[in-house]
Amino acid sequence: VAGENNGFHININREVFDYEASITGTILGNDAGTVTLVAYSGDIDSSDFTSLDFNEVIGFTTVNKKDSPLGYTLGILPYGKNVPIKNVQIFALLDANNSETVDAGDRIGFYGKGDDFSTLLTIDDGTELKNTDIEFKFDVQEPCGVEMSLSGSFSLPSAYTEDSPPVYIAI
Repeated sequence: VAGENNGFHININREVFDYEASITGTILGNDAGTVTLVAYSGDIDSSDFTSLDFNEVIGFTTVNKKDSPLGYTLGILPYGKNVPIKNVQIFALLDANNSETVDAGDRIGFYGKGDDFSTLLTIDDGTELKNTDIEFKFDVQEPCGVEMSLSGSFSLPSAYTEDSPPVYIAI
């Protein structure tokens, strides 16, 4: 409102850097709806996207996709992390039912080269990654109502090092 507004508290928690970077490509497929695109530099360890660490979000935008492929540009925010930013994933959330939440019927897509499920990128000053096409890889299903767990073990290949990309197990 006009005049004095109070009661707001804003934490200044991100350092601002001097670089420009962007990612462009096409959201593939004939799915229609609101699509949220995210550039994320953290680990994704849950399909519950509300659990993402927002300090690791380095870019996002929302677009309205019709029932045909749609070109996009995703600007990388020059704050929070300085370049180079390694192990960045680009993913898309399609809100197919316009519920404004991730729920049954929605679709999740990633940028992946060749047979990669998700290809990790490095962002540098002046980066303009082109042809970073996103394909919807799986549908969000209705919860089954049965609580389940999975346990076991996994052995890393001998060539795996501390600097290797993360390993994800998707079920």
